[in-house]
Amino acid sequence: MNSNPCLDRKSLDSVTTVHLQALSLRFRLRLPSQWLKGIETPLICPFLTQPRKVVSHDMEIRPPRTPPRVRPRHGQETAHIHVDGRIYYRHIPLEDISPYLDSLMQRLVVAGYQNTRDYCLIHSATVTKGQQGVLICGKSGCGKSSLALALLKNHRFQYLTDEMTCWNARKQKVVAYPKTIVLKEKGLRPFSQRQEKFPSTMWDTESVGRDLWHVDPVTVAEGRIRKTTPIRWIIFPTFQATRHFEIKRISNGQAIANVHTQRFDGRIFDQSDFEKLVRLTQGASAYTMIYHDVFAAAQCIAELTDTRSRK
Repeated sequence: MNSNPCLDRKSLDSVTTVHLQALSLRFRLRLPSQWLKGIETPLICPFLTQPRKVVSHDMEIRPPRTPPRVRPRHGQETAHIHVDGRIYYRHIPLEDISPYLDSLMQRLVVAGYQNTRDYCLIHSATVTKGQQGVLICGKSGCGKSSLALALLKNHRFQYLTDEMTCWNARKQKVVAYPKTIVLKEKGLRPFSQRQEKFPSTMWDTESVGRDLWHVDPVTVAEGRIRKTTPIRWIIFPTFQATRHFEIKRISNGQAIANVHTQRFDGRIFDQSDFEKLVRLTQGASAYTMIYHDVFAAAQCIAELTDTRSRK
């Protein structure tokens, strides 16, 4: 993206509209046409969840009317992000617009799906091989995204989502939310050390306070993006550089408790929430995993799924 786009009145009057969809939420994004090339919209495939009603949001990226109080680094141009007529973010450097859009769409998805009867949103990544869906669940920094990427790249798994999994309890399947795979520096390092290359974009986002690498899953799993999958395996990984590899089978009750702590609406836990998690763990084998080598851990997960496939 040009860090200092020349915005004359004519170019600002030329507006492009981009249509996006995340689960059942539809987004209409409007922005000055000349900014479009520099904005990488998230990978959102049109996978409908058959909702009772479709929720739509209007998003706009507009140049600010007044200069920012703090001068942006390197003299960058900035923009405001509006949603449904309200300003959500002010004076975002144009080079950082994409991760903000990604985050904003996820926030609106969470708001739209919280406390719904049929759906549960879980802080996790999901990949699958055939009908052997693997839910990789855990707190930030446990290596969900790195494990998902290793399974996609080295073991030919299919991709559904990173960071947030939408579980349809009524149909007992995950609904795909195929957003970009986001890695921190330590998550990308093992791939760099093995000289495994794939297209990625890094944003030095001051708002987040750390560098984040975004990997388009289409470049890693071309033709291997799934719409739905049942869950057959639930993995709770923990990265510990000083520990040897360890994997342990846990009960369904433990799995329910662990998944509950990673729900986006986890502050509420009533009978219907419990029933959703019971259905999620039903027919699934759950494990805790401590690892220091992401490729060895991915190999173990691949072997687990192969074992059930042979049975």
